[in-house]
Amino acid sequence: MSASRWRCVLFVAVLGGIASISEAQSGLAETPEESPSATASADSHAHEADRPKAELEEYLGQYLDAFNQGDAKAAAAFWADDAVWRSDMAGSATIGREAIETSLAEVFAAKPGLKLSTRIDRTHVITDGVVSLDGTTTTSSPGEDPMASAFTAVVKKADEGWRLCDVHEYAPPVAMAPRDKLQELAFLVGEWQDDNEAASVSTTVRWGAGESFLVRSYVVSGDDGEPVLQGTQVIGWDPRAEKFRSWSFDSEGGFGDGVWSRTGDEWIGRLTQTLPDGALASATQVIRQIDADTLEVATVGREVAGEPQPSAEPVRVSRVVAADEEKVAGGD
Repeated sequence: MSASRWRCVLFVAVLGGIASISEAQSGLAETPEESPSATASADSHAHEADRPKAELEEYLGQYLDAFNQGDAKAAAAFWADDAVWRSDMAGSATIGREAIETSLAEVFAAKPGLKLSTRIDRTHVITDGVVSLDGTTTTSSPGEDPMASAFTAVVKKADEGWRLCDVHEYAPPVAMAPRDKLQELAFLVGEWQDDNEAASVSTTVRWGAGESFLVRSYVVSGDDGEPVLQGTQVIGWDPRAEKFRSWSFDSEGGFGDGVWSRTGDEWIGRLTQTLPDGALASATQVIRQIDADTLEVATVGREVAGEPQPSAEPVRVSRVVAADEEKVAGGD
C-alpha cells in the first residue's frame, strides 16, 4: 500500500487509536539533548515547587496528630484567626478560631477516641503562599461505622506557618459503577463497516467481562481484501479522573491511549500513540452519531514526532445488519 493511501487508514477507524499513522516518516528530526544549565534550572524549579508541598504535608500531619489526641486547643491553633468552617452535612458554619476551638471541644467530648484521616486528591496554588486543597476525610470512633466526607480547603502561609482559612465539608459524590457509566457508549456495541478509496475497515465492539469495559477489534484490508493492519482497543471509565479512557494495541507493535469526553452529540478523543519505531504520534478524533446505525468520524490535529500531518474529510461508518435482520425489516 502506498504511503499516501496508508495514511488515510487512520480516518476510518471508529473510536480508533492512531494506529495507522505508524507508516510515518524516516529521517524525522531527533529531539535535542538538554544543556547542563537548562537541566540545572529545571531541577531548581522542581525543588521550589516541591517545597510548599512538603511543608503542607508536614503541617497537615501535625494537625491530624493534634486532632487525634483530642486536643481542641492544639488543633484550633492550625486555623487562622478569622477562619471559616462550613459543613453541609451538619448544616452549620463556624467562624473564627475561638469558635472552632469550642466546636472541636464539644465534638471530642461527645465522641471520645474520635480519629481523623485525610486524603488530598488535588492541590492548586492560587498565588504565592495561598493554596487550595481538594480531598476526602474519614472520621471513626469506637463502636461506630466510619464516616466519609469530601472537602475543599484554602490554606495560607502566615508568619507562624500555614493556617486553614476556609474549609467547606460536604457529602462525597456517589461514584457511578463503570458498567453503568459505560451505558453512554452502548450504541457502539455491534459490527461496523466503512470503506473509502484507501482501505476497508471492519470493526466489532463487544462488552468485556462484567460489562465493565468495551472491547473493540478492527481489521483494515487493502484493495485485494487482505488484512494490512489489525488492532484491539479497550474502553473504560476512570472513576478517579471521572473520564472515559481507551488503550489500544495494533499488529505492528504500536500502542497508545486516549481520553474521551462528550459534547452534545459528539464524542471527542485526545489520543497519543507510540509507533513501532519509537516516534510519538497524536491526534484528536471526533465521533458523531448520525442515527442508531450511522456514525461520522473525523480526525484532526494529527502530528507525528511533532510534525503536522494532513487531515481528511469525515468518514461515514455504518452498522452491519445481518441477513435475517434485513429479511424481517423487509417483511419477507
